[in-house]
Amino acid sequence: MPINPWIDVTLTLSSDMVVWRGDLPFYIRKKQSMEKDKMNLSEVTMSVHVGTHMDSPLHFIKDGLSIDRMPITTTVGPSRVICIKDRESIKADELKKQDIKNGQRILFKTINSTEHLKRPQFYENYVYLTEEGADYLVSRKITLVGIDYYSIAQCGKSETVHKTLLSANIWIVESLDLSEVSEGNYDLVCLPLKIAGSDGSPVRAILRKLQ
Repeated sequence: MPINPWIDVTLTLSSDMVVWRGDLPFYIRKKQSMEKDKMNLSEVTMSVHVGTHMDSPLHFIKDGLSIDRMPITTTVGPSRVICIKDRESIKADELKKQDIKNGQRILFKTINSTEHLKRPQFYENYVYLTEEGADYLVSRKITLVGIDYYSIAQCGKSETVHKTLLSANIWIVESLDLSEVSEGNYDLVCLPLKIAGSDGSPVRAILRKLQ
């Protein structure tokens, strides 16, 4: 076994998984089977924001970049996991203590990973990034921000935080499962599907601890 193995921080897509309120549920259907057709062939229906996924600027910005136009360097390279103890939100005052550097990829681990992300029903009172927190991240000119629930913004108040980040070309990863990840520096590989003109995509995200 390697000294620093890759950690899969992706939720498994399944027909019984939680989705954002009003989103199309993930559904997989076997269209052909080995018994009848000598092969297995499945088809899926889903929202592009299902499970562990990325928001492109086009999600909230009229002329923003679509997911197929994301530079690969956005989501491949060094990243930093920051543990947030606040059980309500990620506030600017907390972020100012973290010495966040320009260009960093920042992933927030909160109690969402251990208490909320794997609940059988959608949970409205997850830990979210405040508007002031989003403003601070923009001032630090980070490249990417990730969080461990289905939205980075407060439930019912998602527009401002998303627009603040995405208009600054800060790409967003949501629904990361960071339950097995400690605070620190990691290699990140997080690739969305290359869907033409899409405002988002599911991803497969993995982390490897840096020495």
